Amino acid sequence: MKGALTFLFLGMAFLAFIYFQGDVRASGTTIDLHIRDAYIVIERSAAILISTLFLGSLFSFGGLLGSFFRSKVFWILTLLFLAGDAYYLYQLYR
Repeated sequence: MKGALTFLFLGMAFLAFIYFQGDVRASGTTIDLHIRDAYIVIERSAAILISTLFLGSLFSFGGLLGSFFRSKVFWILTLLFLAGDAYYLYQLYR
């Protein structure tokens, strides 16, 4: 469980770094990110989904590494979150 929480903390620190490094503005139904030369517009629901999938994947993978690949629960969580990531990317680039 220490590995899972460590990876979760690192993921939240990464998201906080992006937030403080760039200019984040929320309007209506979108979130506008301006990081260095990149300008990204994301719907709020998509931003929540991406953040959840990112943090969930890190949490489950950290738990899997922390248990030395012996925990069935973290195996299932890792596979579920990776399947969710793959489905979202497939739908995004289809």
